[in-house]
Amino acid sequence: MKWLMVKMVMMLAIGFGILNYALYLKTGKSPLADMDWSMPKFTVPDMATLKDAIPDVDLPSMPGIGEHAEGKPIEVYKWVDADGVINYSQTKPESSVSAEVMMVDPETNVVQADKLPEPTPEPEQPVAEVKPAPSLPDMSLLPTPDRVKQLMDDAKGIQTKMDDRAKMLESVVNGAMQEK
Repeated sequence: MKWLMVKMVMMLAIGFGILNYALYLKTGKSPLADMDWSMPKFTVPDMATLKDAIPDVDLPSMPGIGEHAEGKPIEVYKWVDADGVINYSQTKPESSVSAEVMMVDPETNVVQADKLPEPTPEPEQPVAEVKPAPSLPDMSLLPTPDRVKQLMDDAKGIQTKMDDRAKMLESVVNGAMQEK
């Protein structure tokens, strides 16, 4: 059954290829050439054209908004409902609830600003003594031509010791391998 499906898919692919080639010979262009195989372009719309596309809508006027623009105090009711939640409103609540009447001036902040701590005067500190400039570091560690030659000789000596040790370890490993 598996081979039958494979044969059918192969026959369809070959038939599609032959049909595509025959159409190319007849029309001069491939039928798949007109198809757009690219991904769609997701871009942010231009704000100028978007603004023109939005219709003008008149918003309904809401009572209580913009009425107190001239700076008159606003009467606000504050009460606690049966669930214990504090509510604020410009309309008086139900008669069964006792409400506190508050006057809010629209030209002042309802939330007070944080009080900054007063700066404490710092006590005068005596003038520090001028310290002499630190001395220059020891120059004996800087490389000189003689010191560079000595460092190179030391490095060569270390390299020969490492080579000897590597040969010894290699001989030990080879000897252990031959015994097995």
